[in-house]
Amino acid sequence: MIQRKIIVYGVLCILLLTSLCTSVASQTDLTWWDKNWSFRQEISLPIFSQLSFAKFQPIDIRVVFENNCWALSENHSSIRVCYWDGNEWSVLESQIYDLNFVDKSSIKACSLVFLIPKNATGKEVYYIYYNDKETSPANYPDHVQVEKTHYYYEPIPGQKADFDYYKITDEGYCIYGVGLQGMMMTEYGTQMIFRQSKGQKDFSYRYWDRLASFCFQYRDASLPVGQDTITTRMKLLSNEIFVDGNLMVQFGIMSTNSRESAKTTDIYKYYYSPMDIKRICVQVKHEVLKDITVASVEKVDGEYAFTSGFKTRSEANTFLNTGEILPYIHYFDIDGTIQEIKSDTNPTSTEEEWLVSVEDNADLGSYPWVSADNGETGKAHALIFSSTNVVKSGTDEQDGIQIKASQKQEVNIPGLQAYSSGMGCFRNAYNSDGSVDRSIPSGLLVEFDGEFFTTEINSYKDVQNETIIFQSLVKYRPLQNGSVSVTEKEEKKYTLTVFTHAALSFPLGSLISAASGKNFSYTYAELYHNGNLISSGVCSRLSLVGEFNLDLKNISIRSILKLFNWSDISFYKKVRFPQLVPGTYVIKIYIKSGEKSNYVGVKPIVLQGDTKVDVACSEQQKMSISVTDQNNQSVLNCRCVLSIGNVSVEENNTDIKGNSVIIAPRGVYDFKLLYNGFNLFEKIFRLGIFHNKEHFQADLFDLQLFVKDKFGLPPGIPITPIATSEEMEISTKILPQEIKPGSYQFTNLPEAQYKIQISYKTFLDEITVQIPNVDKSVEMEFTPMFQLTATVFDSRGSTLSNMAIDVTREGKSVQKTTDVNGIVSFFIPVGNYLIQATSDGKSIGEKHIDVLRNETAELMTMIEPVYPLIMIIVALLLTGGGIILFFLKKCSLASFLKLCGVSLCIVAVIMPWWNLSGVATTPVANRSTNAYLTTQTIVTTTTVGTSTELERANIPAEFSLFLLAVLLLVIITCCIILGSIVIHKHKKLAFGLTVLGIVFLVCSVGIFTYGFSELSKVGLGSLQGSGAIMVLQPQSNEYVNLSATWGLSTGVYLTIVAIILVVISIVIKRISKRKTII
Repeated sequence: MIQRKIIVYGVLCILLLTSLCTSVASQTDLTWWDKNWSFRQEISLPIFSQLSFAKFQPIDIRVVFENNCWALSENHSSIRVCYWDGNEWSVLESQIYDLNFVDKSSIKACSLVFLIPKNATGKEVYYIYYNDKETSPANYPDHVQVEKTHYYYEPIPGQKADFDYYKITDEGYCIYGVGLQGMMMTEYGTQMIFRQSKGQKDFSYRYWDRLASFCFQYRDASLPVGQDTITTRMKLLSNEIFVDGNLMVQFGIMSTNSRESAKTTDIYKYYYSPMDIKRICVQVKHEVLKDITVASVEKVDGEYAFTSGFKTRSEANTFLNTGEILPYIHYFDIDGTIQEIKSDTNPTSTEEEWLVSVEDNADLGSYPWVSADNGETGKAHALIFSSTNVVKSGTDEQDGIQIKASQKQEVNIPGLQAYSSGMGCFRNAYNSDGSVDRSIPSGLLVEFDGEFFTTEINSYKDVQNETIIFQSLVKYRPLQNGSVSVTEKEEKKYTLTVFTHAALSFPLGSLISAASGKNFSYTYAELYHNGNLISSGVCSRLSLVGEFNLDLKNISIRSILKLFNWSDISFYKKVRFPQLVPGTYVIKIYIKSGEKSNYVGVKPIVLQGDTKVDVACSEQQKMSISVTDQNNQSVLNCRCVLSIGNVSVEENNTDIKGNSVIIAPRGVYDFKLLYNGFNLFEKIFRLGIFHNKEHFQADLFDLQLFVKDKFGLPPGIPITPIATSEEMEISTKILPQEIKPGSYQFTNLPEAQYKIQISYKTFLDEITVQIPNVDKSVEMEFTPMFQLTATVFDSRGSTLSNMAIDVTREGKSVQKTTDVNGIVSFFIPVGNYLIQATSDGKSIGEKHIDVLRNETAELMTMIEPVYPLIMIIVALLLTGGGIILFFLKKCSLASFLKLCGVSLCIVAVIMPWWNLSGVATTPVANRSTNAYLTTQTIVTTTTVGTSTELERANIPAEFSLFLLAVLLLVIITCCIILGSIVIHKHKKLAFGLTVLGIVFLVCSVGIFTYGFSELSKVGLGSLQGSGAIMVLQPQSNEYVNLSATWGLSTGVYLTIVAIILVVISIVIKRISKRKTII
């Protein structure tokens, strides 16, 4: 009995040791998840699962089975995905698709989807288990679904959303809709991705959080504005659902434009995500079928993808209260930095205002993404690309992706405001000489993998992390080509076998430690790539054949021997690392015992094929390094690097005390001390028997930088000066600390010649400075200047000429006068300005505006125009003259009444025809909105506290024409009625003209009432009414609630009175005529 126990323990120890000789740091060979499964294959993850942002990332890979795998369908197979975390097995929900059948119930390959578990640490090992015989189905819950359906919504007569779409749901919530065909208001719906707001089960306009599309489009300047976009969203060619699984859905849409000059094929994948992070991945293919020339529209030349936000606010129709404009745009540029652009949450420009234009030459960098977001935390919507190498064929086409961004106020009428903003990813059309390539050649083929990504958590920081993960994962995802056929992405991979020499450890140390619970030493290897640990394992001479399946009751020497792969035995301890991509690796060897670890061997290796390498080991040694400056002050973050043959094998940074410790095996190394990219010291170190201690003194200097713009003021926006030097060994951007606006401190600069640069859009300011600098400070000018063009109006919306306008910032003021068209232009530095109109030293109109680019603005003043007074005088003269003529019996009563009617019409056209009045007590506020015929506009005056602002409504051009038509009708009516007075002797003709005038006046009131009723329904719900409305405070994004009444105003009522007077004149005339006959 004792002998048998000894044999059993011995076998267990041997198995434990040999199981640790595999290429990964695991003990999975000790156990088998479930003996009902016959086969398993290890899954190599393409990402590091220990990263926090790797949790719940979808793994989508192609698996080729070493044995026949039993499967009847995607929903019934023997496949299970499990992972071992070092203590226990866990089963992961998984999905298979695109099965490659050998016969009716066996497959040799399939595509596999599963999610990285929440508790992943990077030490777990993943396996796919399967059988060659019938197995019961897994019956995983179906988390995601896709279905084809239809959406219709018509908030305004003639303005409707009417389209077919694919609806994507996740745990019952509608996450995305992807348009198939139809119209979304004025936009084509094909290939449009509708991101729903969080927690919505229904697909609805009111829940659309953000739109995106991976379509190909451009604008043709020969077409009317609003109809000039030629897009592959115009016409659906085909669509198909490929996969509708429990963790992933996949479908494809092919579309073209009305001219059939380009075609887009998009393959969409949505993966289940149990987090506040959602993503839809798209395999994109754009084909240009005909030569395209974009005439003079340089800012919209060949768009590969876009995302747009919108915001509507309606007082009457709460269904229209949807969307938001996020305050920031961020993108990763070609210089490797994240750029920030501020956008308006309530844009005021009625024309498309370019936040980033083609002239900015904003190219995406190695992590290509662009986001609209809330800033440092919160929500972000982003477009992410696998690469900027997107052009696969095309004549004289530059590769790369440029971004452009714009914003616009779409509508601003009483009770309704609508805004839009968008970011586009375009072909690289900006040439180095400043010209723009507007020719898109036939045969241009653009292909890339993209992702429309939304996070509710860490804003653009999550986008950056997602891009890193996405670029790694997408390389291994199966491709969909055309129909349902799948092409595997193949990448050569190799095996590295490492033999250790002189790595002395206790015989059978690892298994004896595990069996006895005591600590015995064993040899262990780690493999690093690009500074990251990618694999590790115990070094051993012998490995297991496969599964441990030993009957301990009938144990024998023969059964024990059969457990081992004797063909793989070696004299030296070894470890094998399979599935490695070509590249440079560093092997590190340790002698471990419990928590103690002795670093005894290191060797860099360039892997270009299956490789065997020997690593000679020696004792571990320590080197202590201290770094101070010339003032004996410690230097933080000096990079201490030990290298072998230009490959870094060990490095560490100095701490706050200027100290660093590097541990490495004994041997000869190249040592470098790097600081801010400079190689401060370099020497050869021999780590021997004794502890090495080295002290370095670096001469470091400070520099203060003062920056002023063309006004002599600190820059009006946040800037980041950057110091670089050609003397750096590693190109590094040194950033200063901002002391106060316009004052910056560079600290600890090594002696060298530096370039200090400040960039903004297309501007680049640069100075050269030698360190050390005698004055210890330098001055620099921030040169960006932009055009501010303002149009100045009176209180009724007419332009004002010869009006003095001041723009002021931090006490610096510039004054100019408006031209005959009421326009004034200033060429001023970047910043926030107060634009102000004054009269007799008193402000009669002012507005704050951020000048971040060429800007346009409207400034309403409180100046009353002269023409209303003139027209009132004319009306009074007509009425007075009529009275005089009537009493002199030179004019009949009927003619007098007609004159009075004409006078009322003259006054009516200068009066408001519709009015809204609102007041609030907390805070004290009031608003007055008036619609005028004479200027064909709607003017709103808002006062909150002591702040007053006037603004013109951004109404559709068609409505302005409508108001003009009503005005012309009233003017024509006045002329007709006056004509009937002049020719009163021609009674029939005079009567006919009078009746015609009445008809025209009635029509003018009726047309205005009907037209304004339709307009009011959208914003306020009715032509006349009362209720609470919410309005923006002047110069603020804060809203205030007002108690308001609205309806037809003085102009309409005066016109109605005029109609009555003219009708009475006809009645009197007819009565008078009858009396004459009698």
